[in-house]
Amino acid sequence: MRGPDGTTWFVRLPDGSGHCGDYKYAVVDRADPAEWAGLRRRAPALLSARQWESLELALDGVADDTWEGDALAKSGLCESADLWAGLIPFGAVTLLAGPPKAGKSSVLRGLYRAAAGEESGEYLGRPVLRARFLVETEEPPAAWAGFDAANVRVRFRRGDPVGTHQEWAEYVRQIAALADAHRCDVIVLDTFTRVRGLDENNAKAVTRAIAPLRDLVLRDLTVLLIHHTGRSGSVRGSTALEGAADEAITIDLVTDDPADTRRTLGHRGRVQPNCRLEYHRTPSGLLLPGHPPAGAAGKVGGAKGGAKGGAAGLTFAARGG
Repeated sequence: MRGPDGTTWFVRLPDGSGHCGDYKYAVVDRADPAEWAGLRRRAPALLSARQWESLELALDGVADDTWEGDALAKSGLCESADLWAGLIPFGAVTLLAGPPKAGKSSVLRGLYRAAAGEESGEYLGRPVLRARFLVETEEPPAAWAGFDAANVRVRFRRGDPVGTHQEWAEYVRQIAALADAHRCDVIVLDTFTRVRGLDENNAKAVTRAIAPLRDLVLRDLTVLLIHHTGRSGSVRGSTALEGAADEAITIDLVTDDPADTRRTLGHRGRVQPNCRLEYHRTPSGLLLPGHPPAGAAGKVGGAKGGAKGGAAGLTFAARGG
């Protein structure tokens, strides 16, 4: 307990009688090294050397939340699970970007369905764990026609994007409360800059906007930000957006032909190694792994392709980007 002068501390010590709850108080001037050393000499067994060091830092107003390397390896803190194996880890901020109307929302809806089962599923040839999603979308309700997965809560974005940093912090607090209330594991902001109004070319503004989302990760939530790529195929705006995310996934067109439904999904990240995933859409609206021969992308699959796809391919609404 800190004394009125701000440097004197009243430290509660066992009185040595062995009875639980019997204490005496030592008055220690933290600013006087001799008194602090004297306390450690009088009660060396009260705390371990490591605990004494942490207490000393705490009395100086410093929270010692560092980890020793060997203890960190044994703690289990570094262990992680993937929502979508090798692409989207739980407990991280992931950026998913692609050209407008290239099928970002379609990929997401397939993922939602794959994560809706009682057991682990599979999507585009990769395992998916069960999860519940809270989605804030700029899409109109009509874009969700026919979607019926019960593990998704949808909020349709209306009005202007969130403006000031204070308003954004309050928004993040509210969406965290909604996720808790509906037992959601993943928060999806589609699109990020439609929810948070900012200059996407301003690195400082982008970095500041990402910071409150880290609070969601600390609450064991996973954050998925949807964004656009530019004509070059790179994430649009400042590189700070891709740099601030833990994982970055981009969807690339194989050709500029609107009838070509082949796509390549590229992944770069901190948690998972870089990888690429090829997939295509069949005429029946099924996403399947791999690329059929050029010119056949719109013909391969059909009813037979849908039957053979099983859990690896999932239907999606043809609307939306």
